[in-house]
Amino acid sequence: KTNRVYLINEQTRAIDAQTPVSDSEKDNDCKFLQTPDGTNCSYIIDMFSIQALYKGNFEIIFYADNPYTNNEEDYLRLSVWSFRGKTKSTLNNYLRDMTTNYKTSFLLPHDYEIPTFNYPQYVLPPVPYNYKSYTKDIWDANAIQPLKTKIIVNPHCINRGNLFLDNLYDGYYEIEIDLKQIDLTIQSISKFISSYKTIEISNLNNLQVECGPPEIENFIPDRNVNLIAGANSCNNSLGLLSNAVLKKDGLSQNTIINFDNTITLYTDNITNDIQTVAIAFTNGLQIVNYHSIYWTENNNGVFQFLLQISDDKIKETYLQAYYTNDMKLKIRFTKKLKPELRFLGGAKYWPYFGNEKDITIDVSNPNVLGIINKNDNPVKITFKP
Repeated sequence: KTNRVYLINEQTRAIDAQTPVSDSEKDNDCKFLQTPDGTNCSYIIDMFSIQALYKGNFEIIFYADNPYTNNEEDYLRLSVWSFRGKTKSTLNNYLRDMTTNYKTSFLLPHDYEIPTFNYPQYVLPPVPYNYKSYTKDIWDANAIQPLKTKIIVNPHCINRGNLFLDNLYDGYYEIEIDLKQIDLTIQSISKFISSYKTIEISNLNNLQVECGPPEIENFIPDRNVNLIAGANSCNNSLGLLSNAVLKKDGLSQNTIINFDNTITLYTDNITNDIQTVAIAFTNGLQIVNYHSIYWTENNNGVFQFLLQISDDKIKETYLQAYYTNDMKLKIRFTKKLKPELRFLGGAKYWPYFGNEKDITIDVSNPNVLGIINKNDNPVKITFKP
């Protein structure tokens, strides 16, 4: 646990296992164990045995190779260093004091003292481990994925305008890669970063965002919300959102995302916080009016609804990345979105419009709002050392 080796000799010293060997300790002249008393020599102990001999005598035998030579043949030689000692004990009240005398020798033990095991055949150190590039398909060709979206507008009453206040929100699709599957030796984020330097994500040049017709039942699961309106405040009920009647169908939306074909990430720049590594811009929408229009349940009100995926303010799509504490890499595609629920008037034009409960847009269906890889090839991720 301490990475230290302790030898029983007044000339020995304990060092960290990774301490480099000084020039004075190298045995370039092939004179390993050259001094009779064992001083001024360096040893790496491979194995040791402790043997009881007779009448309190024992022998400790250390087995070591000679790692400090430039001669490969000498490098393979086995060295033996033995300690012989005898324990003596005296009673001291109820405690037994133990004293030990040691005698060192560099001679091989007698035949009858040879350990019962065979010293293993020498094996050269392993070749330094080289990590290999690792490539994985993360998004099939022509596959559509959901842009998960959850947008909440709290109860309020506004004087004209959009109940969502023209705020911008995010929808995202996220891919997870288990870093431990890249190589079995990688068991921590720090090990991954030290082993792999870059991450390439390729075949990104033909992604598209698609949004189905803006029918409120596909975007707002809980429509048990009373809409309200009025001339000076929201004091008149327009009825439940669930009872609104479709007057005019809206249109589907489709826009292209212009990412570079290949984007390179650096492993040491990624953290546990979501970070944007690239930004792409979508094409504008070709038709002006994509909204669906509804009649309200009461007072003949009219409102329009749309979850817009592109215009001058919401063309951005972000490629993002972050690590998790359980050794995962998350790649996220995030699209800016703009929801709109706007009162148009009706039999009575009231400028004030509102909602008595939260209205929540909650989408996780790729056929309602999705991002599709239109490329003939899958999107790939490649980890490079």
